[in-house]
Amino acid sequence: MPDQARQDSPEGAAAFVKHYVDVFNYAAATGDVEELTRLSAPTCEGCQSYISLYRDTYAAGGYFKGGQWSLSEIEVEQSSSTRRVFAHLDAPAGTQRVDEANDPGPTSPENAELAFLVTSTSQGENQVSKLVRAEP
Repeated sequence: MPDQARQDSPEGAAAFVKHYVDVFNYAAATGDVEELTRLSAPTCEGCQSYISLYRDTYAAGGYFKGGQWSLSEIEVEQSSSTRRVFAHLDAPAGTQRVDEANDPGPTSPENAELAFLVTSTSQGENQVSKLVRAEP
């Protein structure tokens, strides 16, 4: 994880969300959800849905190609122990194969404004951030 993403600051929250999206894209491209799971709060329903989708798709012989998320226009709002990171999400259409028995099909492009809720806690000398929710 980038050093800045470990900081308990608005800049750190923005860097964490950028890193989270990089990890999200990696999980979609490979099915390796270990780091995505570590960065996602167990209570983040959307996070857990994507983790299950990627894990189950690759376990069944499927895949995702293209359609990677990219963020722009990032702004951070502070509230007590949670930071809300607003960003514009853009993802072109890609290809998904649900499992080895099915033919590949297109995924829908995405173009949306999202808010990512990030919490940070201290664990010893380390600052640990988790994505607790992403919402439109």
